[in-house]
Amino acid sequence: MPGSPHLHFEVRLNGVPVDPYGWSGVGVDPYKTSTGVESINLWNESPGCTYLISPVSRSHGSSAESGTFTVTAGAGCAWTATPSAAWITINSGNSGSGNGTVSYSVSANTGGGIRTGTINVQGTAFTISQSGVSGNRIYGVDVSSIGQGTITPSQWTQVKNSGKSFAWIRASKGNADSDGDCRFIDPTFYSNINNAKAAGLTAGAYHVGNVVQYSATEEADFFVSVAGDYIKPGHLRPVLDLESHSCGDPASLSSSALAAWVDQWMSEVRRLTGVTPIIYCNQSFLVNLEASAAQKYDLWVAKFTENPKSSVAVTPWSDWTTFQYSQTGSLGGISPIDLNVFRGTAEEFQNRLVIPMPQITGIGGGAIQPPSNGQFQFEVSAPSQQQVILQASDDLATWADAGTLIIVNGKATFTDSDVAAHPKRFYRPKL
Repeated sequence: MPGSPHLHFEVRLNGVPVDPYGWSGVGVDPYKTSTGVESINLWNESPGCTYLISPVSRSHGSSAESGTFTVTAGAGCAWTATPSAAWITINSGNSGSGNGTVSYSVSANTGGGIRTGTINVQGTAFTISQSGVSGNRIYGVDVSSIGQGTITPSQWTQVKNSGKSFAWIRASKGNADSDGDCRFIDPTFYSNINNAKAAGLTAGAYHVGNVVQYSATEEADFFVSVAGDYIKPGHLRPVLDLESHSCGDPASLSSSALAAWVDQWMSEVRRLTGVTPIIYCNQSFLVNLEASAAQKYDLWVAKFTENPKSSVAVTPWSDWTTFQYSQTGSLGGISPIDLNVFRGTAEEFQNRLVIPMPQITGIGGGAIQPPSNGQFQFEVSAPSQQQVILQASDDLATWADAGTLIIVNGKATFTDSDVAAHPKRFYRPKL
């Protein structure tokens, strides 16, 4: 009433005067009409919730892949995860209250360019970028019993269908199948490599070097005894894995001693198979390798950027041959799984990473000549020390073994003394 004591006050939000009671009527908000400021009901507003996600983004290759991120929120703070594009699917954690995890997958990107989408959690965006199909990158995986266990044939088929083309499988460690820690045959090697091949992947073997404890020659001999059947034409070149483990750190050796060990292992494998292996190591391990290694061996380097197009310094190498960009991939129900990329065309991949098929030419590499004096001869070229079985057929339907060659210095001569009994005959190497 007039003349009674009373209090004048003003409510401000972030320095701006506001109507503390808000506007819930019909029509135009009168407070906004008179002041130009929206009404905000400060009294009924519930305590604010803050939502944090980690990480805030991730990059994927063009293949179908999966990933996760965490949501951190206060108790009772509800949230919903909403993808912005049809190619992003929430697998689990599409809603929650308080802390939680969102699992998602992206479908294969068959386009040529990078696409970007988000998963929105109460106004906070997790950004996903996915590269398009590129003619100069070939994608693959690597596995072991400790990382993935036995992978089923159907899972290998899913790996292949996801766009992966190759797989390295751990074969051995140390110099004997002894203690399951420092010296062993990987118990899943044979099933995994055979199932990977059956699924259509180009497969190969790798050996974990126990550099500190055993001789390089003994380890190379053991590796070839385990994986020799998979160091043949059509397979990936073999790999020496150099990394710290429970049986010793190769970096504890001097650089010259490590270089000598690596050279001995490589030379022995090459002597037994005719194939020069590849070195695998983490980017941080490269400082332990002498420049001479970069002149002699190709490099498969690991740095977990989660992006196959990352730039990775690999001194003393000028560039990497294969790049392991993730150890947390998810494919075909296999999680985690290591993801790798080869930068180059399909033809370059075959020429660089795959052990070549035997080639048949005339003697001295010239044209094949007709039979003479009841004999037919031709030359077979392949990696030295490889054993090549030649098959023959009269009709291209039925094939029979016709002879076995041991390749020396890259070639060997095959002689068929039975040509008189065959009006026509076809030949091929047997894999």
